[in-house]
Amino acid sequence: LQVGTMVGWGADSLIIANATGAASVAAFAVVQRLMQLVSQPLSIINAPLWAAYADADARKDGLFITSTFKKSFSLTLVVSIFGAILIFAFGAEVIDYWTKSEIQPNKILIGAMCIRLVFDVCGNALAMLLNGLGIVKEQVWVVCAFVSLVLPIKLIIAPSYGAVGIVLAGAAVYFLITVIGYGLF
Repeated sequence: LQVGTMVGWGADSLIIANATGAASVAAFAVVQRLMQLVSQPLSIINAPLWAAYADADARKDGLFITSTFKKSFSLTLVVSIFGAILIFAFGAEVIDYWTKSEIQPNKILIGAMCIRLVFDVCGNALAMLLNGLGIVKEQVWVVCAFVSLVLPIKLIIAPSYGAVGIVLAGAAVYFLITVIGYGLF
């Protein structure tokens, strides 16, 4: 799962560098780090739920699992959307301050990364549930499908659409594969 996630999302910098040059990677990387102001706290909040879901599953406490997941997912969704809105509104200024005006990513890249942020953290909340319930094989299949589809798409669109295209393609494929994949399982 970790390797698949690393390849599916982690290859973005390499693809961008190859398609559009190192300058584009700098803007992408700084925007990506800005998103961590929202994603990291949410990951820290959701991570301990893995063990709580596993314990509740062992005790056959479906009510706890259902209510906790609904709360966790809802909170994650609301906080990530709120954070994404704040980043979209003020992210360019923050990056300008951080980099002393050396890097100025366009607003479309920030917006694309905000969409990806919401999908990423909500997917993390779902992963804690699935890990806690021992649903790992299905996650591996979904990650394999994601990587198999997203890498060729990113490689094809990178020269024409750069970092924005790569981020949006990744988010769209992630959403599609996650909804269809887990819907089937």
